[in-house]
Amino acid sequence: MGIFWLHLRPHGTETAAFVYDIEVDAGLRGRGYGQEILSLPFHQHLTTEEARQVAAALAQAVKTAGGAR
Repeated sequence: MGIFWLHLRPHGTETAAFVYDIEVDAGLRGRGYGQEILSLPFHQHLTTEEARQVAAALAQAVKTAGGAR
């Protein structure tokens, strides 16, 4: 599907998330995957549960993309 480099770091009772790189494979571009990734709440500090939800959403996106090939 591509590259998504995310760093999660504990920050008190929350988790800080930093996106280092996003790249969608050329054959999968134009399907909204990058836009979906950017819509996730990386601009804020996340609770541990919110970080798990983001990870689950990314896993679902990968699973969906794998089925779309």
